[in-house]
Amino acid sequence: DITADNFFLRYDNIAAGFLPLEKRLSETRVFAPVVGAYDGEVLVYGLDTPAGSTESLAALYSIEMETAPAVGEQIVERKTDTSVKVKKIKMESKKTVSIDYVEKLNCVVTFADAAKTTPVIFESSNDSVLKVNGYTGELFGIRPGTATVTASCGNKKAKCVVKVTVSNQVAVVTTVRNHSDDDLLVMNVGEVDSWQLQYAYLSGKEKVTWKTSDKRVVTVNKGIFTAKKSGNAVITATWTNGSESKEFKFNVSVNAVEIPKALTGDRSVKLSVEKSSLKLNAGDVKSFSASMKGTVSDDYVVKFSSTNVNLLTIGEDGTESVEITPESKKATVSLNAVGAGTVYMVVEGYSKSAPDKVNRKIVKLTLSAPAQGITLYDDPFGYSYDGAIYLKKGAVTSLIYELEPEVCTDAANVKFKVKGGTVSIKNGVITAKKVKKDKSGNYVPSTVTIIAGKQKVEVKVYVTD
Repeated sequence: DITADNFFLRYDNIAAGFLPLEKRLSETRVFAPVVGAYDGEVLVYGLDTPAGSTESLAALYSIEMETAPAVGEQIVERKTDTSVKVKKIKMESKKTVSIDYVEKLNCVVTFADAAKTTPVIFESSNDSVLKVNGYTGELFGIRPGTATVTASCGNKKAKCVVKVTVSNQVAVVTTVRNHSDDDLLVMNVGEVDSWQLQYAYLSGKEKVTWKTSDKRVVTVNKGIFTAKKSGNAVITATWTNGSESKEFKFNVSVNAVEIPKALTGDRSVKLSVEKSSLKLNAGDVKSFSASMKGTVSDDYVVKFSSTNVNLLTIGEDGTESVEITPESKKATVSLNAVGAGTVYMVVEGYSKSAPDKVNRKIVKLTLSAPAQGITLYDDPFGYSYDGAIYLKKGAVTSLIYELEPEVCTDAANVKFKVKGGTVSIKNGVITAKKVKKDKSGNYVPSTVTIIAGKQKVEVKVYVTD
């Protein structure tokens, strides 16, 4: 049953009419999953955006929104009448479509008797590669591969072998976590950032290699890159899938970071810090102290500052000054690690009446961003995740997940394991290999594990008939 509460859990498949149409409505204002020439109701819903999007699959399929039927009204799938005689079905035998693009099959039917007609029904042999609108013959590429579309009308059938390829426009969607605009990533020396390839792995056979034009400026390791020196460089990701090969470039500009030198400007006071170097994880909050020995005036101040507030903040504003009394001779602040990379904390002690006599210490902080969590999401074209994944035998689908925090240094070394034998996994792409049932006829799942650093998530995957 479709309700207002559960309908949008499967919006992408329903919007394009890819789920079975025999659904019973339980609320009057829910739109039925019917598309194309069918004289019923449809849902207008964007592929990646909220309902009502102008970039909706519904719009691509030239269908219009109407009023939902009454509660309980049955939506019946349209079928072709095999008793109707057809002279021939003329349709191309081969066709190529690109991922995320809609193409329409050219299909012309000649009936033996023009007065006796029946609809044409289209079916795809592999929905994980190619979806087809069963009523209009419009094709929607999902993943690289080949599928056969069968057009059935009356007592005749015709077939078209469709190759799904990757277009230059949508092959790999690049996302940089921290960037100034779409064309340029601006970093400071020492910062670590990540470049995500959204559609990098669609069949499990793809490879992505990374290259920097100047490793003195920025280095790259599986999409994790580190700013080394001020200057400009280009990061290139080369995506290959068999004979297909595409390059994606991103310009990087690295700014220099000034790191003062340690200094002793007042030998009557000795400034000490509890540690000269620290290792923290992004999100850590740690107290840090500096102390003085010698004659400390009533107006003595210890100032703590960060060389890069994108990585480390101190107190509320990134910089904090603590007044020291002759009795305490100690200053403590709170350090907040907010990013990944290398940053320095400058600790300066001086008297307000003699600010030129400064004692300075430099503390090096190495900040990592290990995985703190792994979240699984729906694959719009493969499955809806609600604690388990259900796939038909032969289906191929990407395991959609996200690591926390956004810039995660474990992202370069995500691993996948599978136990159970009914599925295989490569580069996060699951292939449903075989059906397994227990003695009671219940499906037996395989367990797929995603591992990122010390974090792991297990998901049950059921392969069905």
